[in-house]
Amino acid sequence: SSGINAEYGNPTTSIEQIDHLGLRLMRLIYGHSPDVPLSKLRHQLYLKQCASGSVKPERLPPTEGAALQHARRVFTQLNEGVLLDTEETSLHGWIWVDNTGYTPVYSLDPMAPDVLESFISCQCVKGNC
Repeated sequence: SSGINAEYGNPTTSIEQIDHLGLRLMRLIYGHSPDVPLSKLRHQLYLKQCASGSVKPERLPPTEGAALQHARRVFTQLNEGVLLDTEETSLHGWIWVDNTGYTPVYSLDPMAPDVLESFISCQCVKGNC
């Protein structure tokens, strides 16, 4: 835990280390080994919920892409003052939007697998959604 605090509190920590620590923490938060891939953990917990007859998506871990972006936002927020005082400002997990400021990037994962998107349709005339 103190190693994680030291890494997250160090503004020179690499993006790879931020990602690694963030995924490790997310797996630990959901009570599993830090070595189990998050996608596998998500699937295991989903199957467990299905078997119980009650699926609650809000109780599932985030996707890996969402967890990575969360870890980057946390790192940036913890180190914001130091990062903004450097010439090489690197706000991981944030994007600049139309000169209005930074906004969070919530996930790099698609909203749904491509195969599901072919089944989902709003049934409206193209372009009039």
